[in-house]
Amino acid sequence: MDTGRSEGATVLIGGHRVTVGDEFTDGYFYAPTVLRGHNRMRVFREDLFGPVLTVTSFTDEEQAIAIANDSRNGPGAGVWTRDGDRAYRVGRAVQASRVWTNCHHRLVLDQYSQMKSLVVGHGRRSSGPLAG
Repeated sequence: MDTGRSEGATVLIGGHRVTVGDEFTDGYFYAPTVLRGHNRMRVFREDLFGPVLTVTSFTDEEQAIAIANDSRNGPGAGVWTRDGDRAYRVGRAVQASRVWTNCHHRLVLDQYSQMKSLVVGHGRRSSGPLAG
């Protein structure tokens, strides 16, 4: 938290130790915390062990993709949109091995036990026998 604050992150909620009574008095409990900042801050680039979420904003689709691709963290990403074309376009542009759309971390064991290939024609123009 000190590093985030020193780099200019804004604490939107939380950001402090929580005192819990009874047998937990000497424990190390931290309030769920949301920090607003930018992708160059250490709190965005390093794993935070605690209930801490970092958030940033973007002005357009290109900037969102640039922010997402300027990360060395995990292989997953999420896209939230009501526009199917945008979901597909951004999902393809983000450098991640798995991209969730309008959800996050939905995994089931069946995904690892069945080989499947799904080919989808995407875009405004169709091709094939049902085009027209």
